[in-house]
Amino acid sequence: MKKSIYLLFFILSIHPLYSQTNAQLESIATQTCECVNAKNLDLKNRKEVEMQLGICLLEAAGKNNINFESGTEEIEPLAEKVGLKMATKCPAIFVSFANTEDITQEQPTSFEVSGKIKAVELNEFGTIVLKEESGKEHRLLWISYFNGSDDFVSDPKTLINRNVTFSYEMADIYFPKTKGYITSKLIIGMKVN
Repeated sequence: MKKSIYLLFFILSIHPLYSQTNAQLESIATQTCECVNAKNLDLKNRKEVEMQLGICLLEAAGKNNINFESGTEEIEPLAEKVGLKMATKCPAIFVSFANTEDITQEQPTSFEVSGKIKAVELNEFGTIVLKEESGKEHRLLWISYFNGSDDFVSDPKTLINRNVTFSYEMADIYFPKTKGYITSKLIIGMKVN
């Protein structure tokens, strides 16, 4: 949550920091919260909330005679002061930031890689070695069904030397031989090019 607050205030340059009174900080926090709440934003849309929060903060700072300069060296201390005051005045906004961070961390991100299959290893798990045009090799695990796998279940070695695009997700997989977890690329889809 602090990262979100710092990121928001990073784009703003409010100066001088140390001349801000507690009353000014309270006023900025109150006016910013009122402005954001008046816009009836969808708190699930983080980008929209961040943008409106920045605009409202700029307006509130201007109303409190705060000068804006291009330097950013003193933004973090100001972000802490104003952010803490805002968190008590409009907690729903900051809770929405925390909730979207939690959701983002829980959702796996999928990736794609294209190249030629160099090898198919059938040990503990099916492992496909793919080489990109740049020469970089990827080891992808085939441990569950994915779109396109039916054609190769009976003889996976027929994949060798084919140009394909794999979709994959990163996951920590337990390997009994090493007695530990290894971050691996799990195949979730394949398209023969």
